[in-house]
Amino acid sequence: MKRFKFKLQAVLTLRQRAEQTALEQLARAIQTRQSAALQLSDCDMELSESRRRWLNALADGCPAAQAAQNQAYCRALEERRRHLDQGLHAADLELQQASQRMLLARQQREAVERYLQRQRDQYDRLLRLEERKMLDDLLSRRPAVSPAGRSPSENACN
Repeated sequence: MKRFKFKLQAVLTLRQRAEQTALEQLARAIQTRQSAALQLSDCDMELSESRRRWLNALADGCPAAQAAQNQAYCRALEERRRHLDQGLHAADLELQQASQRMLLARQQREAVERYLQRQRDQYDRLLRLEERKMLDDLLSRRPAVSPAGRSPSENACN
């Protein structure tokens, strides 16, 4: 019998590569999202600290020009925070899409692997059946053995 050959091996290889690429994209999306979340957190802390300093300066009776400057800085930080929040939202969306692409690529690879396994199982069943037939054929050709342990042709000679 011929050796087993999977005719869709090229498709399986392509599906494995696609899954690997999707996995790498997912990893990059996770890193991007973590980076965006860290930047937003840092900005929140800086904004909180800036507001605290501004309120303390107002309580201490700072000049109006300094208070206005502190307030403008807080507004600039708020604008930066809104921008970073939008970036985090975009990173969340990209992460979700990358996750979906990776899941789809995995399902496609697994479908080809299931088909490969079915083909391999069928080949193995046919191989066992062929071996069984060959063994049965060999056993049917073998001369019968007498109870004395000799074949009937040897008994005739004695």
